[in-house]
Amino acid sequence: MRYGKLAALALGATAALGLAACGSTHGKTDTITLTEPGGNVGTFGPIGRPTQSGIPTGSGFAVPLVVDRHFLHQSRDVFPMEFSDIKEQHRTLWGEEIFRTLAIGGEYLRILAEHEARGRLLRLQALYLERAGEPPRLRQILLDSLKTFLTLMRHLLRVQGKSGAQNYGEVLSLFEQHFQVSFPEMRRVIAIRQGVRDWPHEPATEFFREYLEDVRRLVSLIDGLPQQSTLSPRQ
Repeated sequence: MRYGKLAALALGATAALGLAACGSTHGKTDTITLTEPGGNVGTFGPIGRPTQSGIPTGSGFAVPLVVDRHFLHQSRDVFPMEFSDIKEQHRTLWGEEIFRTLAIGGEYLRILAEHEARGRLLRLQALYLERAGEPPRLRQILLDSLKTFLTLMRHLLRVQGKSGAQNYGEVLSLFEQHFQVSFPEMRRVIAIRQGVRDWPHEPATEFFREYLEDVRRLVSLIDGLPQQSTLSPRQ
């Protein structure tokens, strides 16, 4: 494996991240290397002083993200989604299996999800006012926004112990079922994105407003979720 030499030089652990790391033929593979505080990180030399050779462009390496144990544990509250993804989609190449057992704060994830959903809602409302006279642009905005909301749903389901949904439609169905809520316009956009139905005949502005109601419903649901912390005490 190309990562072999790099992994052998790590002091703590090296893991491959992403769908490709878990056997999928899709997705990008990155690496994260865990070191001890102040540790030397092998071929990279001390932090802030890379070796002269570096990692050449086109070499096949994804430049690893290098963190120490202290940083990893102290940043669980600000990177809950990223660390949640690492837990679900990684393969340890060498060393300690620390990511599988890393505790993620459910309440931190909920707060971040609400922040992302509210921020995207504000942006969509502004884009609606700005692009109301451009139906094709409004439709594209809807398509582009969908991924954000379904990603948030997937993370919130994971906090509830629900996982396994593989595509947009499955994530939405599982979320609606678990939380007893409906997002009909998001479902329509998924179908349009998948090519199984055309855009409705109603004006794009009307469809956009109905979609915004789905987003507001999601924001309200996230805001009302009970506090659920799974984060173990800081170390």
